[in-house]
Amino acid sequence: MHKLAAILLVLIIAFHGTFGQWLVGGYSDYPELIQDDTVLLLTDFAVEYLSTARNLKLTNVEVTRVRTQAVSGTNYKINFTGDDGAQKMECEVVVYLGFNLNKSVSDADCDPL
Repeated sequence: MHKLAAILLVLIIAFHGTFGQWLVGGYSDYPELIQDDTVLLLTDFAVEYLSTARNLKLTNVEVTRVRTQAVSGTNYKINFTGDDGAQKMECEVVVYLGFNLNKSVSDADCDPL
């Protein structure tokens, strides 16, 4: 019984190491997505959300970090900087992109740099 449990544990660890980015769980860092078209569109969506929901109008937006989390769709945790007219802001947003391509901002926070 212990051998079976040990083998199962080894397989789970090996599977997670190989295919972990597709498993439900924590966020994984993807620096290669900083210039990705989908990420840039989701960032624009979040900037528009901040403009309408928080009256924070940002220009010169630059993505600095991208992390993803597999859920029933994908959460994109995107960090970016932008100018609000008076100062430079640093923002972190979570944009959910569902399998049906519906998107929503589930979290957004901006602070002055």
